[in-house]
Parts: sequence; structure tokens; C-alpha cells
Amino acid sequence: MAAGSGAVVFAGTDRADQLGPALNFYGNVVVVQLQQAYLYQPVYVLYGHLATITVQRGNWVEAGAQIGTVGGTGVAFGGAHLHFEVRVGYNDYDSTRNPELWLRPYPRRGSLAGRVSDSSGQPVPLAGVTVRSQLLDNPKLDQSVNTYLTTYTIGTLNADEMMGENFALNDLPPGTYVVTVSNGKTTRSQSVSVKPAELAWVEFENVKQPATWTPTPTASATP
Repeated sequence: MAAGSGAVVFAGTDRADQLGPALNFYGNVVVVQLQQAYLYQPVYVLYGHLATITVQRGNWVEAGAQIGTVGGTGVAFGGAHLHFEVRVGYNDYDSTRNPELWLRPYPRRGSLAGRVSDSSGQPVPLAGVTVRSQLLDNPKLDQSVNTYLTTYTIGTLNADEMMGENFALNDLPPGTYVVTVSNGKTTRSQSVSVKPAELAWVEFENVKQPATWTPTPTASATP
């Protein structure tokens, strides 16, 4: 089902049209340009690995309308599933955003985002992030959380222009969480409160870059 209302700008296979890192990456794919913009930029939502497609390019779809069926076409590791992708500015792989920040949480759930940066303020890629519930508001209703993820890899996801985050997690039960960051040698932790229908923020500064990754120097302009 369409996550938001908009116009279908692509519907078909990506065997000849490269929409991802390689041809036939998404298989059967639909791309919808949403009705609303973000910071004056167009927003595109991509639905990949579909088994069948029920819309055509140029169609207008309303939120909740069927656009296809879940499948395993293209490079679908793990079997049939929906690849859901958000792109801001341009309909290309280099313009992706974290879809966790674009999906409304379930009722009574909240979201968490954060930034891990080094001493120069640059984001640290591939740092390990563990999010563990410490004290849930409704422990009888909500299961404990212990989730591991990593900060964004260079060239895969782009930070939101307003936040500058490099990790995010959605649909968290309200309560107190411990967020732990590791660069492979040292770990640091902070507590953060997650509230229903709100986005909690946590930031780690002066974290050393992982030894396996060296940032590429930015070329300076020649006078």
C-alpha cells in the first residue's frame, strides 16, 4: 500500500533503468513522488522487490492504495520482503534518507535518533550502537528492547538536513533507554527518555573514528 499520496513516476523492472547501486537491484519497483515537499525539495518513495505491480507511470495514488504485492524480485536477500526507501531532492540512490524517520510510529510508541561525531565534528561511520530499555513506562504491556545497529555507512544513507543524525530507530515503547556507542576499542553510554509520538535525541561527541576507516580529505579549491 502507498505510504503517502502522490504521482507514480516509475513502475516496472529496473533491468534497463538503474535506480539503485546496480541494474536489477530492486526487480519490480514502483516510485511515487509524494504530494508534499520537504524543505522545498521533492520527496520520492520507492517500493522494491515487488512480485506484481498494479499501477502505471503517471497514475495518481492515494495513501493506503494498493500499488503491488510483496515479492522477492531483484537482489532480495532473505526472501520475499518490501524494500521501502525515501529519497529527497532527486530520484536517485545518492539521495536516500533513513525511512525510520519518515514512518509514523505505532500508537503509544516513540522514536530515537542521534549523532556520533569525532573531535572535528565529522560523523563517525560504522560505529556500533546498542539501544537497550532500562525502565519501560508499561512493563506489563511492552516487551524489553535490546537492539543493535550501526551508524550510517558513507554512500548509503544521508542525514536529515535539519538534524544531521547518523542513526535512528522507530517504534520504541515509552520509557528510559541506555544508548551505548562503540568504535571497536572504547564504549560510551548515555540515558535517554523516549515519549509517545515524540522523537528523542542523543549525541556522542569526540568519538574516535574506527581504525578500519580513514576519512577522505576534501580537496581545496585552487586559487
